[in-house]
Amino acid sequence: NVTGVQTCALPIWIKIREQQKTTIRMKLAEAEQQALRAQINPHFIFNSLNTIQRFIIENDKETAYIYLEKFGSLIRKILENSREKLIPLKEELETLELYIELEKKRFEEEFDYAFDIDPQIETNNIKVPPMLFQPLVENAIKHGIIPSKTKGEIVIGIKKGKERIICSV
Repeated sequence: NVTGVQTCALPIWIKIREQQKTTIRMKLAEAEQQALRAQINPHFIFNSLNTIQRFIIENDKETAYIYLEKFGSLIRKILENSREKLIPLKEELETLELYIELEKKRFEEEFDYAFDIDPQIETNNIKVPPMLFQPLVENAIKHGIIPSKTKGEIVIGIKKGKERIICSV
């Protein structure tokens, strides 16, 4: 009976299809985790926690509290932004500022920073990949400011070009 064969085969195909969907979901979740791990530098997390510990040991509870609050806000923003391929430039700059403030405090005010944003740029309407600037700022701190013996300055510039946005660190 052809009908009987189709009835028996249908559940097998459904089961196979569900297994394929589950496999795809697992691979997607793994890829998302890999992308998230790539965005959050483990050394930064470790160093931030050590900085908080240092403030506590030095009995600077207020600074420890402020640092911990900003650290928590940064991690939350990174986790939220990592779900999206593109985020508003405004969000990226807010996340970047939290990161810079933490690093500035960690390195005991060894540098200043500024944002130089072209007033013609509508930061709410421009989309960029999350964590676009952070690796550049991290390299500027690690390889430019920290080795030097003078106080450094980081300027994040965003200018409007003819047909593109020009970003600089």
